[in-house]
Amino acid sequence: MDRLLFTPRTLSGERLQLHVSPQDSRKSRRGKHWKALVTDLDSGLAYLCRGASCGLPRCFCDALVVEIYPSLSDVPEDLQQRLARSEYRYRASGHGLHDRFTRGETLTQRERLRLERWYQERDAAQAVVM
Repeated sequence: MDRLLFTPRTLSGERLQLHVSPQDSRKSRRGKHWKALVTDLDSGLAYLCRGASCGLPRCFCDALVVEIYPSLSDVPEDLQQRLARSEYRYRASGHGLHDRFTRGETLTQRERLRLERWYQERDAAQAVVM
């Protein structure tokens, strides 16, 4: 299987070195109006990334990690559907995405709270099993 190097940075400034599939590599673009879910082939972790500034004026050639999920199956289904719809709209329009979700914003407060609650419930269920 082909493995391509993808090097987004975290919010703390750390540069990650992820090996991703060619399909995931095509999801990342240059410019600030993109958001993609990519999976590291080595660790199996799923990363929600978006376009970011590299530091030069009006240059958005970098990528920033917004969220990290233990695996692709742990990503909430509605988030996967929103990303799929955004990807479809991008291909259909032929230029930048125009919905709120892809303008560099992260999850809404309600979605973040729901995701945190989901992780807490999952961790509690795993603790009971152990």
